[in-house]
Amino acid sequence: MFKKFLGIMTVVIFAIGMLIVSIPELLCRRMLNALKRADEDVRSHTERRWQAVWARRYWWLIKAIMGMEMTPKFLGPPQTTGGPYIYLLNHRCVLDHFLGQMVIDAQFVHDSFWVIKEAMARAPGMGRSMATAGYALVKRGGQDPEGDIERICEMARRAKLIGASVVIYAEGTRYDYLERSLRGQRSDFDPHLANPRTAGFNALCSELPDYRVKVVCLDWAGMEGGRTLWDGRAFVGLHGSVHVWEEENPGADGAANFLHAMWQRMHDTMSGKDGLSLRVVSNTGA
Repeated sequence: MFKKFLGIMTVVIFAIGMLIVSIPELLCRRMLNALKRADEDVRSHTERRWQAVWARRYWWLIKAIMGMEMTPKFLGPPQTTGGPYIYLLNHRCVLDHFLGQMVIDAQFVHDSFWVIKEAMARAPGMGRSMATAGYALVKRGGQDPEGDIERICEMARRAKLIGASVVIYAEGTRYDYLERSLRGQRSDFDPHLANPRTAGFNALCSELPDYRVKVVCLDWAGMEGGRTLWDGRAFVGLHGSVHVWEEENPGADGAANFLHAMWQRMHDTMSGKDGLSLRVVSNTGA
């Protein structure tokens, strides 16, 4: 009961913060852009920076209320920072966006474009910001595969022009093992991951061959649920890890094999089978 209460309290505080602080600040930023007659690139960058700043602030708020910790661990040889990169993430729950942004901030990457579901552009409060940030808005369930790839390519070309990073959830949707298994949907990487989809990552590798790849493994330590912030039982007291490592860009021809290898390594990491030593543990507080 107490965990459910904390979940409800977190949603309420989040909503109040958005209404009385975050959204008014964004409106002020937009007003300044209007007064300066800023062009489309400046306006979309304003939206992205606003999202990044408040993602960091709300993550600190959420984890403080819920008593959570997701320890960042940088694996393998010392990593480069600054970017630009292709960030490749698995997708487990509603908070993955916050954690992805924390990793990006920790590596001194100051601008990033995301591949997100089209439905997020209609979300209350955040929708317009998502729609005008220059992200690739893709259809749910692969309803428009050709259009999705074109939007991803267009976003990648725009990111390359300004030296920005790009972020993609290769599974295409949030993966909950219990929920999927009840529907008879299985994965090669159960119980941790869905099978990755190749097309979007392939397009990014093709458009951005000089970008190195940062693989971000979000390990929620066997969490059950977590579809929304209302689900306090899933999050309260949870201690998981965010594993990050760097790879060469495999190019479009090698994208499919690369994804399978990275998902196998994610699966092994979550299962405690990854033999690579831990080189750096960040103190950035993700």
